[in-house]
Amino acid sequence: MPGSLILSTAPENAAASEVPQDVVGGTSSERRAGAGRPLAWVVGSLIAAGVLVNVHFAVLARVLSEAEYGRFVSFVSIVLLISFGGFLPIEQEMARQFQSGYRGRAVLRSSALVSVGIAVVAAALVGGLVPWLVPSLADPQILVALLCLCLVCVVQFLVRGTLIGTGRMTAHGAILLGDAVLRLGFAGIVIVVTSVGAGAAPPASPLRCRGTSRPVVATG
Repeated sequence: MPGSLILSTAPENAAASEVPQDVVGGTSSERRAGAGRPLAWVVGSLIAAGVLVNVHFAVLARVLSEAEYGRFVSFVSIVLLISFGGFLPIEQEMARQFQSGYRGRAVLRSSALVSVGIAVVAAALVGGLVPWLVPSLADPQILVALLCLCLVCVVQFLVRGTLIGTGRMTAHGAILLGDAVLRLGFAGIVIVVTSVGAGAAPPASPLRCRGTSRPVVATG
């Protein structure tokens, strides 16, 4: 009977309506607040990373000579060009595919293949163009560092794209902040090493050659 069906389902509907909101995941405002916390962490990490990078540049500007600082800025410019110009689109496309429901293994496989291809092209451009375009960086050690960067970017941006696509924004923000902290730590090491080297350098003698204003450094 239709009437009996309605009477039998009414208590169930009433019971369902009386289920507390915290059992079914909390109120909508609480869910929005929970989703906003990881995003706020990412924003805070980006701000902190920006501050640390500026401190990093300011410290090195005081420690390095003008020529050395110019080489450092050129090196950083190439690093940013390789990482953000070549690999940041991989991170963004991975996040989009994960959010669109693509299979995780397929996304990782295709993204890894594209990233390796970009790394090979970037390595070829670094080896062929950097010594010609930026002669101050035509140092084997600098070129090796840039080639290693191409490999590091493959792993770094695959991880970042996976974290964004799977909603683990807190871990993504921690990676952004950790990268800036490592660079600042490198600046601290440079300060300590140069300070120790300056302290160990022999003092110059106040004696001067006759007829000239050049100081004479005492050697013995």
